[in-house]
Amino acid sequence: MHRVVLLTAVIWLPLLTVAQTLVPLPPAGPVRPGDSWGVISGVLKAEDGTPVVDTVLTAGIYRWNAVNNMPLCAPCVWGRTDEHGAFRIRVQPGRYHMLMMGTNSVRGYAPQFYGGAVVPRESGVIEVNGGQDRAVEFRLTMHAGSTIAGRILWPESGQSFAGGEVPYIALLDESRRDLMPRILGLAVIQNEGQFEIRNIRPGKYVVRAQTGDDWAKAGNFLVEQEVQVDDGDVTDLVLPLHLVEPAELSGTAVLENGTFPGPLDITLFEYGSDIPFGSTISNDDGTFVLKGLLPGHYSIMVMPDPRSPRVAPDDQGRVYPYRGARPALRKHVMLVSAYLGDKDVMKEGFFFDGIVIGTLRLTVRLPPE
Repeated sequence: MHRVVLLTAVIWLPLLTVAQTLVPLPPAGPVRPGDSWGVISGVLKAEDGTPVVDTVLTAGIYRWNAVNNMPLCAPCVWGRTDEHGAFRIRVQPGRYHMLMMGTNSVRGYAPQFYGGAVVPRESGVIEVNGGQDRAVEFRLTMHAGSTIAGRILWPESGQSFAGGEVPYIALLDESRRDLMPRILGLAVIQNEGQFEIRNIRPGKYVVRAQTGDDWAKAGNFLVEQEVQVDDGDVTDLVLPLHLVEPAELSGTAVLENGTFPGPLDITLFEYGSDIPFGSTISNDDGTFVLKGLLPGHYSIMVMPDPRSPRVAPDDQGRVYPYRGARPALRKHVMLVSAYLGDKDVMKEGFFFDGIVIGTLRLTVRLPPE
């Protein structure tokens, strides 16, 4: 059965991060020579030249926060276009960027700065002097921002996009914290597997393509790839689908001094929840295998071995506990570090897309006796 997907992808810039509270001002009145303030005025227009009404605009001194991939503004003032698309914003003398935050009258436009960019650029700076009415024409660009384009490939199984189940593609933000991460945008996949996602601001993303109506399960096809978007397009991205099958993830648990703690309970949880996905008991040498692993976002918990001490009779029928001749650990076990391959997964857990990329290496600390 074919999956119905959106025909267009629009990535909406977060409303706005400001270092100072936005200051609402009434429409600015006329400016006279000698005034200590100025006005930025003009008309906001769509790409075809028609006025865009009832739309929030901000004027401020912006800088791009590369950590959060968001514009920061301090100070900021805002205004709104009227029924003719006109706006007037009173500002102190200085150099300003202007940002269109959102529109109620015309859909399909990414939030963008004056000049048609999703990041503040020097070419879009508006300089205002005291006593000046600085007139600008702010014309929106339908496809402001970068584009991710590429092609999805079926595995060598004879399947094609001309028949059978059609995969869908999603763009996810880097901070995927849920089993079903927040989907930023969807794009249609063409007959030969080509796709295009537009209006993307700079940042780090994950592009996912998969079949199925829910989170990928055994029998679905899936591919994920991290993509860094700068101030330009990302093209010719190749995403080879693979069949999702239950996987085995092997690992080791050792003490900080490199010795072995004895059997421990290694449990995976759905990240951000207390729902266990699966668990196993490590061997005396610290090795373990987690079986039946499916795609998801997982956190790791290490606990004492819940089993009772094992016993074995000697030649005279006497019973001794073995496992280091001590009872099972009943106290907390602290996870000190966790690496999947070379990636630190201690705090944020790990995302599993069906392909095992290395072993899980855990370092633990036992409570004092």
